[in-house]
Amino acid sequence: MIRFVIYEDNEKFSKMISKKIDEIMFRKNMRFSSEIFFDYNNKLEKIINNGETKIYLLDVKGPSIDGIQVAKKIRGVDSRSQIIFLSAIEAAIKEILFMELMVLTFISKNENCFDRLYNAVDKALFLLDWEEKVFIKSGGITYQILLDDINYIYRDTFTRKSVIVGDNICIKSNKPLCYFEVSYRPFFKKTHRACLVNMKKVISFDFQKNIIVFKNGEKCTLLSKGFKSEKHI
Repeated sequence: MIRFVIYEDNEKFSKMISKKIDEIMFRKNMRFSSEIFFDYNNKLEKIINNGETKIYLLDVKGPSIDGIQVAKKIRGVDSRSQIIFLSAIEAAIKEILFMELMVLTFISKNENCFDRLYNAVDKALFLLDWEEKVFIKSGGITYQILLDDINYIYRDTFTRKSVIVGDNICIKSNKPLCYFEVSYRPFFKKTHRACLVNMKKVISFDFQKNIIVFKNGEKCTLLSKGFKSEKHI
């Protein structure tokens, strides 16, 4: 289970952040927890020092100590957890970068805050290489499939279903391809309008023969001209 820690003294804004995280994680069908701290206290200190990997969302300002000081405490004991700063003070970016705190990103509260938060959480989960599962109902059975077991997902034009293909997997789903693209980005890359590929499972691209070769020896021929032009080599 992934744990989110929100350090934000504005009660209204902290609840908005928490609600957005709920939306993101419920959509992904991932187990998670989130906790809000309005100020630094003993409980937050214990969480920082408990050895678990977490995603922190820190406001630059704070009542007793600011978010930069909290980030320093985190990095003193934890180099793996992801830190996302949120602030209305855009000038704080320079100070944060100067501190070299291995911060994932800085999100301005003044511009597209929650859209950027969605992207930041996606990236944090990707970098943490979280063992995420896809939940699919097919034939009255609910399947739990690890993302790492999926090679690609394509749209079957005959049945109008999405087909999940991977290590000993071939399951059809009524969910459209765009569902997987949005819900599980950036784990999948669109190589064709009818195909999403798990880039972690790719060994090579043969652009002359339009072939994608996966680690288990499986091959896929859904490569578009647009993908080729982006030179994903």
